[in-house]
Amino acid sequence: MNFETKYLIRWGIPGWVFIFWLFFYFSFVQNDYSEFVKNVPLLISLIVAGVPLGYLIYQVYFVCFWSFRTKDSLNRFRTELGDKFSTDANFGKLYENRNKDYYYLEHVWHSMLLEQDEGVRAYLEGRYRHLLSTIHGVGTLFVSTTGSLMLIFFLLVRSLITGEEPSLFYIGIVMQSIILVATSFNYRYFSDNLRAFQINMLNKYLS
Repeated sequence: MNFETKYLIRWGIPGWVFIFWLFFYFSFVQNDYSEFVKNVPLLISLIVAGVPLGYLIYQVYFVCFWSFRTKDSLNRFRTELGDKFSTDANFGKLYENRNKDYYYLEHVWHSMLLEQDEGVRAYLEGRYRHLLSTIHGVGTLFVSTTGSLMLIFFLLVRSLITGEEPSLFYIGIVMQSIILVATSFNYRYFSDNLRAFQINMLNKYLS
């Protein structure tokens, strides 16, 4: 997969999902479906806008789930691997050191990769890349769905105040809630999978 396609998918999907729910509201709830379908330039603009919107959503995800990451996942490496991983007893325990600790983890991980045979290194890099990309994709979709669900709730309140029939809102809310729960579980699963993969490989390397 080339650069353009990879990032088109990564950033496009969350942006298109967010826009879809706006389309759902204005077309079906507001009974303007025919107007949207006939307005081809608007539809094309929405499709194109999905990519930069998805990029912005990705930035929000990265700040919330990585830049402000909790210390728990880092502490797990020290707990599982002990002094052979780091002699710092406070590794992963202090929130203010989370970035420094994470950089150290990356250093040890890449040092391990560099000492592997080419075939083994290629497999480990591919597996790591797959898990990390999946985590970012699911996490971004989670943020996109959360944002659109909040918007739907806001529009639901607005519809109730104005006396509009909000029955289709509930269908959208149920669908979004299912997606939100699914992405939440998947994010946790793949995050645990990646940590277990790294811990097992580092345990073997550091022995």
